[in-house]
Amino acid sequence: MLTAVGVEAAKKASIVSLLLFNWATATLDVHKANAKLGEKVEAAPDEGDDEGDVAVDEPDEEPVQGVEGKKVLIVATSATAMGDHATGAWLEEIAAPYNLFREAGCDVTIASLGGGAVPIDAGSLVAPYYTEDCKRFQEDPAATAAVTESVELGAFCEAEGGAQLKALDCVFLAGGHGACVDFAEGMVPDAVTQVAAAGGVVAAVCHGNVGLVAALAGEEPLVKGKKVAAFSNAEEEAVQLHEKVPYLLEDKLKELGAEVQNGEAWSAVSVTDGKLVTGQNPQSSELCARNAMLAMLA
Repeated sequence: MLTAVGVEAAKKASIVSLLLFNWATATLDVHKANAKLGEKVEAAPDEGDDEGDVAVDEPDEEPVQGVEGKKVLIVATSATAMGDHATGAWLEEIAAPYNLFREAGCDVTIASLGGGAVPIDAGSLVAPYYTEDCKRFQEDPAATAAVTESVELGAFCEAEGGAQLKALDCVFLAGGHGACVDFAEGMVPDAVTQVAAAGGVVAAVCHGNVGLVAALAGEEPLVKGKKVAAFSNAEEEAVQLHEKVPYLLEDKLKELGAEVQNGEAWSAVSVTDGKLVTGQNPQSSELCARNAMLAMLA
């Protein structure tokens, strides 16, 4: 994930919206690797066996049929900083899944740890990281309301004695480096554990995968023995945040027994293993959401 190209540039980008996001601000050291963050690059994932389904590059443009009325909870960070690094949620990782789920007729709720306005990493508000999905999202009044008045995750989980959470068809963990702060333990992995135990789909993209680290399947890590994709070591180093994150996500998932099947840096990669669906980076957001809907139908 990238920080902002500049405070003023981020402010100009936000004019396209009627939203009053709590914009995070920061500065960006622009270098060659960062230029690829806004692209979708053709690449093959790392080799593995054939038990997990690996989707690479552009998702099908046809809407997924048969998921009308399915209940989806998109979870976003409420953290505005990771140490001294200003951050938040990466807009595309909320916008692309939200747009796709809504287009398919799903019942979508956006929740965050603190509720209310989701802080958006200013870096995701400038070209080329501000995508068409981001623009569509910010021009949609329902999306505007959902992200500026997000449901508090704790309240959602406790509603109806936990029945609302267990009735979800899918929980989707959006990323942004803010997730490194408030997804690692507590409410997020607890919610993931309960949704998985109830038979729902668990999906995560980019740093949203931090929410899987402490999630359990019985007494074992949820990701143990599972094929996954997540923000790679190479990508973390490329954006020069490898010394600021609490751990390299790719390494942590491997430590827990997951089989990481990432593609090349900045390629769109999503891996499905049963009802666990993961995506590598922002470019993988739409693909990951599409695969999550297919997993709901499986």
